[in-house]
Amino acid sequence: MTYHSNLKEKLFLMIALSWGLRIKKSATPFFVTNKNGKEITFYIEVLNHRNSELELTAPKKDADYAIVIIPNKRGDNLILFKFKELFELPDHTFESLAKKLIFKERIDISHGD
Repeated sequence: MTYHSNLKEKLFLMIALSWGLRIKKSATPFFVTNKNGKEITFYIEVLNHRNSELELTAPKKDADYAIVIIPNKRGDNLILFKFKELFELPDHTFESLAKKLIFKERIDISHGD
């Protein structure tokens, strides 16, 4: 299932509010925030896994952090990574991802936008 930018924007707005981030700029799937006077860039991707593996493709632009939300995963399905570390992995299996994640939590997503 493909998730469009409107959902990604709504999810990031919710995350920013929850994490106490102030959004400075947005050009989905990239968001620039301001936390304690420091600019931080996030990339967000929402995609389903297949056989515990994600089909992630590195975007042409870099970010500081990547948030990956996996709606069809049970348990912790919002995962935060350092952007470069995520895309340097040889594959995106759950086993590989677990070695590089820096934060995770559960989020429920309704399929009715």
